[in-house]
Amino acid sequence: MATEEKRQDLPEEGETQDSMGTNEAEAAEETVESLRAERDDYIARWQRSQADCMNMRRRSNEDLEARLRMRMQPLLESLLLVLDNLDMALACPAETDEAKNLAIGVRMTRDQLLGALGGEDVQRIETSGEFDPNLHQAIQLVQDSGEEPGSIVGTLRTGFTWRDVVLRSAQVHVAAEPKEAETTEEA
Repeated sequence: MATEEKRQDLPEEGETQDSMGTNEAEAAEETVESLRAERDDYIARWQRSQADCMNMRRRSNEDLEARLRMRMQPLLESLLLVLDNLDMALACPAETDEAKNLAIGVRMTRDQLLGALGGEDVQRIETSGEFDPNLHQAIQLVQDSGEEPGSIVGTLRTGFTWRDVVLRSAQVHVAAEPKEAETTEEA
């Protein structure tokens, strides 16, 4: 029996060593190609998983930012109204010593509130130069202001942004186009 097993391992008379080597080489090549395909499939799946993970992280950050905006924006808008009230209190004339001391305290409170808002990235909207409808609200057109048409000539209410989002537009007066001289009719 052992002799028969040995005979099965030996090449038959018609087979040569080269033909057996070719068959084994083809089988090895097929195995290598199969392993390469499997490797490429695993790499593609890993890359998709990485992309999915990055997208999930980005969406999560966007959702967190949206929730933060939704919670913070009303609070910041309320604080801007408090700031407006402090500004109105400071606009009143302070003639007595008591009123001057009160004005100093109000100014300190206002400055502290502005500092806290600045720490939360709340910035004033610039109200000099050209009118920008994305940042400014035109309250009045001013004729004969001596300024270039479309430029801001005065500020009624300061505007603010928070993280590049307008919390409140600046309310401004804008220079109007000069009126054309009326032609007189010749008689």
